[in-house]
Amino acid sequence: MDQLTISFRLFGIEITVHPSIFILLLILGGGLGMDDTNSLVYTLLFIAAGLLCLLTHELGHALMAKHGYGASASVLLAWTGGLTEAVPPPPSRGQAIAMLLAGPLGTLVPGVAAVVLLGLQLGGDFSAAWRILAYFSLPFTGEELIQGPVSAESLAALEAMSPRLFQFYSLLCGIGVFWAVFNLLPIFPLDGGQMVMVLTERPRLCGLVGVAACLVLGTALTIYTASAYNAMIFLLLAWYNYRLVRGR
Repeated sequence: MDQLTISFRLFGIEITVHPSIFILLLILGGGLGMDDTNSLVYTLLFIAAGLLCLLTHELGHALMAKHGYGASASVLLAWTGGLTEAVPPPPSRGQAIAMLLAGPLGTLVPGVAAVVLLGLQLGGDFSAAWRILAYFSLPFTGEELIQGPVSAESLAALEAMSPRLFQFYSLLCGIGVFWAVFNLLPIFPLDGGQMVMVLTERPRLCGLVGVAACLVLGTALTIYTASAYNAMIFLLLAWYNYRLVRGR
């Protein structure tokens, strides 16, 4: 599969996209259960939105390293998700935290762009665009979120919009917010877990925090989503953090 690897430069950062990332996104987007045209289109849109969110996430890390302390950074997107390598590593704790935070913030960029684009299509009603996309793409939102003044022109523009385009906007928002929050969990090697490692400099404590977070948050998310895949992800993360506790 290496011959299918794509390499290019963006903002002075070397980007490598391994074809295995598409397999990962295919699985996450429900591609294994496709049974009609609608599910196929949804999976393809999910792959496109997921790739954009992963790319902006890693670019957040890489650009902060490059412009924050002059590092040479590169990005790899593969079956494990995304990986940013920065040489040299951050010279201070503050710069390390800033580099780690830049990733989740970067993940939100495609969603913000979707809100702006939808707002422009609604005649500049960006508030309505945010409320509508949040209602359709984020969990724990109710109808009260979208209650507010929306002009007749905006409603007409929304009804005339391509359902696939609106679905793509919703995926950009939903994936961006979910992955940003997920990566901030205090579970190593997620960004949040790496922050715990940087702040404590104690791998065993970092591992204990990670195992506890996996048990509590993993159980809650698995029950909420009824997803065996989510359960497997948190079990793998728990095992990884348990190895930190054992010093392996």
